[in-house]
Amino acid sequence: MRMMYEEMYGNWINGHLQRRAKSSERWRRLKEGHGHAESDFAKKIWLEAVDDFGYLHPE
Repeated sequence: MRMMYEEMYGNWINGHLQRRAKSSERWRRLKEGHGHAESDFAKKIWLEAVDDFGYLHPE
């Protein structure tokens, strides 16, 4: 699951980066990277319960 998660997580973040203006604060924060807590939540809670990142927004 680790490789699958890494690929899904990367695609999810990149998709949101493409939808935001490069000059926005949200874009900058996503580009700098999610912290450990956000990544753990996405993997251990959200992905286990929902099985994809379709309705989760990285803010």
